[in-house]
Amino acid sequence: MPIPASIGIAHRPPELGVREAGALGLAGAAALASLEAADVRSADTVLISGATGGVGSLAVQLAAARGARVIATARGGEEDEFVRGLGADGVVDYTADLAGQVGDVDGRPPPRG
Repeated sequence: MPIPASIGIAHRPPELGVREAGALGLAGAAALASLEAADVRSADTVLISGATGGVGSLAVQLAAARGARVIATARGGEEDEFVRGLGADGVVDYTADLAGQVGDVDGRPPPRG
């Protein structure tokens, strides 16, 4: 059965198993849909929660590719390095004072609440 090219078929990289490649498409679609729903553009600053996960790590890359300033949540150490390697401009530790850290990274005071 022929598949129309408009469906967006992509070749699976040989280093990825079928399951991993299938999950990548779902996570990528979720990340893209989230950024489109938020209308993320090049002048925006975006906070991506769960940046070390499947959807979050792809959202970091997609937002950075759009030129947005990306602040990601992750723990320090290897997780911090990982999300910076994906394109995050700043990283905040989600186990600590999130609002204060975002304000420090973003250069703006945290919201009152």
